Amino acid sequence: MELDTYLKLALNNESQKINFKNIKNSSKSISENYRNINKKSITSKDDVLAYALSRMPATYASSYTVLENLKNLIQKTPKTVFDFGAGTGACSFAINNVFNVDTITCFEYQNEMINLGKKLIFYNNELNNKVNWENFDILKNNIKKKADLVTTAYMLNELPKESLFLAVDKMWEATNNLFVIIEPGTPSNFKQMKEIREYLLQKGANLIAPCPHAKACPVENNNWCHFTCRISRIKIHKNLKDAESPFEDEKFTYLVFSKNEKTMAKSRVLRHPIYRPKVVSLELCNNNGKIERLEISKSNENYKLARKIKCGDEFV
Repeated sequence: MELDTYLKLALNNESQKINFKNIKNSSKSISENYRNINKKSITSKDDVLAYALSRMPATYASSYTVLENLKNLIQKTPKTVFDFGAGTGACSFAINNVFNVDTITCFEYQNEMINLGKKLIFYNNELNNKVNWENFDILKNNIKKKADLVTTAYMLNELPKESLFLAVDKMWEATNNLFVIIEPGTPSNFKQMKEIREYLLQKGANLIAPCPHAKACPVENNNWCHFTCRISRIKIHKNLKDAESPFEDEKFTYLVFSKNEKTMAKSRVLRHPIYRPKVVSLELCNNNGKIERLEISKSNENYKLARKIKCGDEFV
């Protein structure tokens, strides 16, 4: 997919205002910390801009992919949104491109993140009129209002383990209907997401995606459930990462819960399809709670659909 036009313009313009060498050094440090469970705080202006240039395209892409899939499952479109751990606003750009919302409140505890997020969103006047920012610490502050959709992307993995469910409880209580969690697609993050899945199901939440069932997760042992989206790289992004490829692949894992919606996919494609002459092989998580390898031949009525299907898509 292509990066949001306004976000691309904003990142390109803001990157012209800084020393490239400083930003590149910060970007390298951020990439290393992204892979490290014990992340350092990103507080300086250089670090925050490097974070935005390095991570916003991938965060936008994963958020857009999840929300676009969600749109096909829900009956009522959200009008108000809370985004926790909003960073520099990547999820807001995705939300605005998927749903026609009235307001988005971005909750973020780092002031430099908020300052840059405001600058970036200002490039899109329509979005800028919808977004409000609040300096907010999910572990220290209380939420006094509610929204139709609550999102959090790449935040829970940064919290202390003992504080995880405190944050989850606060965000679940803050939604009138939908709660979307997106995290890096790593084995450790998937393990944590399985714990969140079980926790919220026990609290009576309706799980609607990506799982096609609310039974015990069948993904076990050394495997983990994750999906991939592809985002085109802008020039500054390629330069920061010394990348030759024109695109970046982002692996992520996610969960969507609801208080009102109950529609789930009939099955979910877990891996990239394998194509052989006149046969497509799919690995599916089915609504019976089991994983199945399905061989679809050219004579099957769903063959054309299977040829177009992607990992993470719903299947009939």
